[in-house]
Parts: sequence; C-alpha cells; structure tokens
Amino acid sequence: MENSAFLKVLSTLNRFGVKLTAPNQLIRDWLQKRGMECEYLPNGVDASFFNPGKRDQGFRSRLLGDNADALLVNLGRLDPTKNQLALLEAFSVALKSNPRIKLVLVGPKSGTFQGSLPSEYAARVQSFIERKSLTSHVEWFGEVGSKAEVAKILASCDIYVHPSKIEAAPLAPLEAMASGLPIVAFDLPWYRGYLENGINARLCNDSQEALTECIRVAIGSVTDAGVRKGQQEHAKKFSWDMLIADYKKLYAAE
Repeated sequence: MENSAFLKVLSTLNRFGVKLTAPNQLIRDWLQKRGMECEYLPNGVDASFFNPGKRDQGFRSRLLGDNADALLVNLGRLDPTKNQLALLEAFSVALKSNPRIKLVLVGPKSGTFQGSLPSEYAARVQSFIERKSLTSHVEWFGEVGSKAEVAKILASCDIYVHPSKIEAAPLAPLEAMASGLPIVAFDLPWYRGYLENGINARLCNDSQEALTECIRVAIGSVTDAGVRKGQQEHAKKFSWDMLIADYKKLYAAE
C-alpha cells in the first residue's frame, strides 16, 4: 500500500525544487509515474578497497583444503529475504556433480547487525547443512570483524552467489564485482542498472533448478582470468569517484 502522506511530502518538496534521487531504476520509474522528477543514482563501492589484489592465497588454501577447487561465497545477514536456504539447496545439488566445490557464508546469524543470538532462520540453515551432510563443504563465518576481512574473503573466492528475493540497492554484489568475482543471482527488477545478464552477471529465474544450472556454468569459468578482470572493469562505473562526480553534476545544475 502506498504511503500517501509520504508521497505528498516528496511531491511538495519536488515542486519547490528539491531534486530527488533513487538508488535503483525501479524506484525512479515509480516516482516518475507519480509525477515527480527523479534521477537514478546507484549505490557505490570503494573500488580501491574491494579489488582482486586483496586475494590471500594462504587463506584461500586453508579454505579449499586438499579436496576442493572452487569457492563460492555469499554475503548477507541470515534472513528469509536474503534466501540463503535457496542457495544451499542449489549448492547441494551442484555438489553431486562436482564434489570439489565449497561454499563460504558471511553474515550475522542473528539476522540483524544489532542482535547477538542466532535467529530461527539461522537454525533452519544450520539444520539443512547438517541434514544434507554439507558440514565439510560449507564454511560459515557468521559476522566478520572488519571490512578488510570481507575484502579478503571476497577476493580469495571464485564465484559470488546472491539469492536474495528483494533488494533496494545491492551493495554486496558490487563489492563482489569490484573484487573480480562473477556473479550469480535471480533476475529481479531491482537489479536494473546494476546487474546485466551475460554482461556482469548470470541472472536466472526464481527456481532451484535455474540457480543450480547458473552455478554449474559459473564454476566452469573460474579459471578464466579475463572474467575476473572484466568484473573489476564493470565495477568502476559504481566507484565513489564516479558517483560523487554525478552528484556534483546533478546538484550544481541550474
């Protein structure tokens, strides 16, 4: 349901010259259809911080062990909207045809960055891992201590999988892209302007079968150095230097 009071405030501000921006094209179009002028300015990523140069071979070797050759990773709080169970279901199927893969999960088990106790959803994730005998194939870090650790984990992995059901302005995929990782995600309208199928991501319909197939295809290209370099190049248009220039141009305009 639309918040009419909020829309009225936005519309009034817009009429008095306040410039509105939206973090994705879907929100921009939604506001424009309601008579407001709005510019799309995406979320940004610190491309100087998140990059393939943060790859830690020792850390990577510890994760891979002797029986793995590809690391998949997901960043996000443990929550049904982040949909980690869908990722685990697809991963468990992909594992049957390629047992030399591992999955890294990073994010607070509480489902929030303020809580401390594991959520009910985290308990379901843990139960699934144990029931499907995935313990030796899933590294579950929980919430890591610093952004530097996140950058190291991303750069040390091979594929980023983002199974979210809804996003406003996806930051984790941008960090993964800047780190050089190919991205697998569901084809959601919120990704317009961020992820393009066949360009900087493999997007699939919302099904376990489709997600599994995208993961399988992505695994087949993990040794392609050109993919990692290409992802880093795609991420540059979301760098804060570029976005700050866009903001200055927008708000300096008469």
